Amino acid sequence: MDLTALIHSAGAGVFAALSDPSLFNEAFVNHGAVTWPGDIDLAPDAMYAEIKKLETA
Repeated sequence: MDLTALIHSAGAGVFAALSDPSLFNEAFVNHGAVTWPGDIDLAPDAMYAEIKKLETA
């Protein structure tokens, strides 16, 4: 997934911190969710839905 639009949007919230490449590169998987330090994570079901959209585009 390309998170550029989310990270740099006005409504990025906690995801704005991921604009720092050193933090972004600390991603790991925890209980099936892509996660970063600071309790930032992406819900697996939301990621799946976005990936499925790309397959049909």
